[in-house]
Amino acid sequence: MKQFLFVVLFFGLNLAQARPHSGAQGGVTHSPVRDQENSEICWAFTVNGLVEAEFHKSQLAADIPASDRRSWEELSPMYLSFYHFYFQVRDNLEYFAQLKTQIEAGNVELKDSVDKTYALMKSSRGLNDSTVPDSEPPSDLFVPDVGNIEKLAMRELAEAGLMPESQFHAHITDEETEAALEKSIPTFIYQNIFSEDSSRLALYKKTARHGHSIGTNDPLYQDLQKLFISQLQVMSTGRDGKEKPLSHVPTPNESFSFNEHNYTPRVFMTKYLKFNPHRFVSRVMTLDTAEESLAAIVDNLKHNYTTPIGIMLFADVNSKNTQTATELATESGIFDDQYCSGPLADDPDKFSCHKDGGGHEMLAVNWIESDEGKITGLIVKNSWGNVGRDVDGNTLDSNDPEQLHRLGYYIITAEWLRDSANPEIGSPYDFILNDDVAARHPKLQQQWIPTKQTLGN
Repeated sequence: MKQFLFVVLFFGLNLAQARPHSGAQGGVTHSPVRDQENSEICWAFTVNGLVEAEFHKSQLAADIPASDRRSWEELSPMYLSFYHFYFQVRDNLEYFAQLKTQIEAGNVELKDSVDKTYALMKSSRGLNDSTVPDSEPPSDLFVPDVGNIEKLAMRELAEAGLMPESQFHAHITDEETEAALEKSIPTFIYQNIFSEDSSRLALYKKTARHGHSIGTNDPLYQDLQKLFISQLQVMSTGRDGKEKPLSHVPTPNESFSFNEHNYTPRVFMTKYLKFNPHRFVSRVMTLDTAEESLAAIVDNLKHNYTTPIGIMLFADVNSKNTQTATELATESGIFDDQYCSGPLADDPDKFSCHKDGGGHEMLAVNWIESDEGKITGLIVKNSWGNVGRDVDGNTLDSNDPEQLHRLGYYIITAEWLRDSANPEIGSPYDFILNDDVAARHPKLQQQWIPTKQTLGN
């Protein structure tokens, strides 16, 4: 989720002027800040940031002279976005078929079916209380949620691979385009999955493809990529440096030209980027493991691994302000629970922040600690462009061109992270660790995966 709240305000919280003590000067190795613009795919920018950092580290480890190193490779978030939705549909075709049977038998109402589909997809948004008519499906059905970074990195990257931004890029720079894309997704689901005609769903089930065969005699891929291309102008840069529109979404096994070599997305990930998604695992931050989770994230950072994390963007408003906690955090560069109802009481079951304002994913690249060495929070690379703070958590003059490029980072305090683990708000939030680091923290849970329960229970 992107926030457009970059007006600098001055208010009474001392925290806004704080200069934290960063754990690693300049942060761990990471790629430059990018801007997700009006898109809702922060998770894709976050996962790409992890891969981009690992690519750069592989060059450093190979002792490649600085003059010969490849520049930072910007990876395509839109490529990930397409395949994320493809896998969400493909991997749940059997569930959809069972659900449709129950709807036709009158055992499940349409709204109940949407609710259960939301639960399966681990959406943290949920539905409102209004009835959902057949002709107007909810606009945020199947929008990727904040708990999916592990699934994408561990499972979907292994199948889909990656593409450079230069070979597959589409920018969502206005709200109208984003709204049209979001509306088209649930419309597709209703027309092809929940319509009275079951022929398309049956065809998808019969012809479901995996791995190297994705896109080969694959009606689901064909239908989804036509939808995707119809909503966005996807471009590719040729060897002559000129851009040209793409008429389709490349399959994971389709060849493309890059740096005078041919790659498929899967080969590009494994051979060029030298990235192995199976070396990274997900863990869930719960209330019981909040302290251990923060320690594990910092352990990961100390071993020079960037760390994708999901947080809640709280919508609480305290008595001192008229803006939400997230609005204040966006402006100050610090996500802290003081922007909610105030400091936590002695009761550990009470939360300062508790109003769901949506979720967001960012890439941890540094940490902050007290003079005594206590870890008090993280510094994350965001995907909102050059706003916020610098990589060490310092405030800079955003009007100074010499300093503007150093912005793009935010502080997340331990208290905000803890409040994000509140089980009363939504699904658990996960984070990604290197597998060797994760092995040193056995108390942490793996990612929660929803169970396909019998419909009607």
